[in-house]
This record gives sequence, structure tokens and C-alpha cells, in this order.
Amino acid sequence: MKKGIDVSTIVSEFNLTVIGSTDNTILYPGSLKKHDKNSILWTKSVDNLNQINAGYIVVNYEIAPTSLRLGVTYLITEEKPRLVYAKIMSKYFNSDEDEAFH
Repeated sequence: MKKGIDVSTIVSEFNLTVIGSTDNTILYPGSLKKHDKNSILWTKSVDNLNQINAGYIVVNYEIAPTSLRLGVTYLITEEKPRLVYAKIMSKYFNSDEDEAFH
């Protein structure tokens, strides 16, 4: 079984602000259609925020949520969320063993 990524490592490394719980480790990438408490995904759309009900989501500070959802942790960035997500994927999930959680 995979060890997972401690959220504090990503927060520190990519200069993120956390809103929500960091109790769960990140085990795999997620998608809007399939995600859970151990997945990480990103969005640039406020509409997509409402579709996410669990896991870690990388968002730009400009669309940071005004109301929190139980089970969702927001990783706020001043950069483009897709770029930060790509850097995380490249560093922590760039191997033949890792597949997107789809």
C-alpha cells in the first residue's frame, strides 16, 4: 500500500494556504467525477467547487470558497491552480505505477 503524501509537505513546498482539515494523506489524483478524502484535484471554476464533496482541491485565491464543505480541504494558491497541480503531479505522481483515480 502506498504511504501517501503529507499535506503539510505540499503546503510548504508550493506556498499554499489551507482551509479545512489536513488529517488525511493524499494518495492519488482525483477528478470532478470521482474523488474521495485521499484524492487531490484542481479547478479554476466556482461552479466546479460545488461538485466536489471530498478531498483536497487546489484553487486560486480569487475563487476561494466563501462557505466550506465538510470533507473538502481547499489548498489556496496565488498562482494558476492547474500549474500548481501539474507541479504536484510531476513531483509526486510521475511514475508508471501511478494512474489517475478515474
